[in-house]
Amino acid sequence: MFLLLAAGCKDEYDDSALAGRVESLEQRMAAMEDLCERMNTNIGALQTVVSALQGHDYVTGVVPVKQGSETVGYTITFGQAAPITIYNGEDGEQGAPGEKGEDGYTPAIGVKQDTDGVYYWTVDGKWLTDEAGNKVKAVGSDGKEGEKGEQGEPGTAGRDGVTPQLKIENDYWYISYDNGANWTQLGKATGADGDAMFKEVTYDENFVYFTLAEGTTLMLPLTCKLDIVFAETEGIACLPGGSVKLAYTVTGGDEGTKVECVGDGGWLTKVSGGLEGTLMVTAPNPMTEGKVLVFATNGAGQVVMKALTFTKGVLSTVTDAYEVEAEGGTVEVEITTNMEYEVYIPEHAKEWVTLEPETRAEMRTDVLRFTIAKNQTFFWRTATIEVKDAIGKSIESFSIKQDYSPEFALIPFADEQVKQACVEHYDTNGDGELSMQEAANVTDLTGLFDNANTKSITSFNEFQYFTGVKEVPDSFFRGFTQMDSIRFPYGVERIGAMAFQECDNLEFAYLTLGIKTIGEFAFEYCNKLKYTNLPNSITSIGRYAYFECESLETIWLPDSITAINAGTFGYCTSLKDITFSQKITSIGESAFIACTSLESIYIPASITYIERWSFMNCTNLNSVYCEGETPPAIPYTVFTNISPEILYVPIGCTEKYKEGGWNIFQTIIEMDFSANN
Repeated sequence: MFLLLAAGCKDEYDDSALAGRVESLEQRMAAMEDLCERMNTNIGALQTVVSALQGHDYVTGVVPVKQGSETVGYTITFGQAAPITIYNGEDGEQGAPGEKGEDGYTPAIGVKQDTDGVYYWTVDGKWLTDEAGNKVKAVGSDGKEGEKGEQGEPGTAGRDGVTPQLKIENDYWYISYDNGANWTQLGKATGADGDAMFKEVTYDENFVYFTLAEGTTLMLPLTCKLDIVFAETEGIACLPGGSVKLAYTVTGGDEGTKVECVGDGGWLTKVSGGLEGTLMVTAPNPMTEGKVLVFATNGAGQVVMKALTFTKGVLSTVTDAYEVEAEGGTVEVEITTNMEYEVYIPEHAKEWVTLEPETRAEMRTDVLRFTIAKNQTFFWRTATIEVKDAIGKSIESFSIKQDYSPEFALIPFADEQVKQACVEHYDTNGDGELSMQEAANVTDLTGLFDNANTKSITSFNEFQYFTGVKEVPDSFFRGFTQMDSIRFPYGVERIGAMAFQECDNLEFAYLTLGIKTIGEFAFEYCNKLKYTNLPNSITSIGRYAYFECESLETIWLPDSITAINAGTFGYCTSLKDITFSQKITSIGESAFIACTSLESIYIPASITYIERWSFMNCTNLNSVYCEGETPPAIPYTVFTNISPEILYVPIGCTEKYKEGGWNIFQTIIEMDFSANN
């Protein structure tokens, strides 16, 4: 009966409640194990953050970790350290983070910087200490992370820090700081359903902020991924032998960032700038299929490379000359092209010729629209407009010619002293004014400014109306220290010796087409002269013509010049760029002495002789390109008081240059110049 009763009871017993409790227990244990795993992950992540902070690392990216539409954490990438994943904290319902409630709690693991500047681990807001009572370092003194017990004996802090570990056993939290060799009980683990380490992760355009549950905030700089950005990298149009200037921007760079480039197939390159700058690329002629590689390297050793490819450029104008009535109007010039270019209006014409903005596409027909002002003079006026590449080399040119207005016969002088002198000498009808026709009849300026008071004149732009004058006499404007501008008439062929010597305020003296000779010392000591145009008509520039023009920055020598005389550009301390023609055969003594801003020069094969002291005291000159297979003859004093670093010579010519006296260069590099011929 007992057995039957027992059997009957067994048949009627309902164990569903027990099964539910077992299932709930298994779910809770799984959740707690998952929580423990996330917290250990966060401990390692926190240690990486502290290590990055002390090692001067930086964040390169912050990517949210999603579960469905919910953000549960962030993946953080660094400039040097390995990426980490940080999980968001969720406060436990039964016990606040770090606070031991009746039904358990979640320990608050954190770090805090002590007065010694070192970060130490904390648990529940208190220092984590070893068995000897020593605070446990989060990372080593040199910023290295701990390696889970390998840096110190079990039970000690370790010289280079340790990584704490958490576990849950028998419903209690335990912590170990000796790679699991020993465990310390923290408190009951039941009841809490979230971790309590990172309260939040936020960032702005400059920093990432890691806020811990116990209140500490760690801040790391945020920088973008290293990159070098060009407006275009493929199919960049360039004429054979021409140049293009490409702007670049480096992102993710720092103070130690360097930008370098190298071209193959005869392509020449030059970088100017740091995090922002320009790359000048010159194509060989005929063009090759070479490319240019550009490298950016930051202070952390990261490197990024961009390859630039080029296509043959096209640029042509439909008409070479345009005529406009005196009333002015609009001139439209059609240019068929696939490349970038610059339009240069002569300085003397900028007050009456204006280029309106235009849009540019790839292969296209551009319409350059010029607005022409009313001609309030008694003469035809002409402007030769040039289309140039990135280094100022003329590609195309056309002229705009405007009819004159008879109604404006009198010259409006800007300086009263100039007017008085001109009226005194050239007013043939006695009306107290000078007409444009009277000025055009003048052929000789001798005696015009004999009065000593006239040396204080401020300008003589009205000189442009003296179209019958063929020369500026020797010493004519010498010592006119207040004169800042002058406009030459078409017809002047010679500028005499010392004609503008010591004109301290002269900033732009535009030389008109037709000038053949510039006399010796002509512009000597014109300290404010920043630019000088040398038209193709010039055949001779005298000795010391531009000597000590301290503000002169750029020189372009036309094919009509075959020799540079002694001291021509000596002590032009701002001179940075020199473009020699392929017709120049010699450089005179001291021609570029003490041009201290000059960094590199390109010597064409036509130059056969360079005289002594030509580049003496050019203290920043570090690279020289010599195109000729036969080295130019030089005395040993050409490069006195400088130590140029690199000499580029044609392939197979190194020994010739060494034997020819060019062995003062620290490095000689052979390159193919044939594509430029």
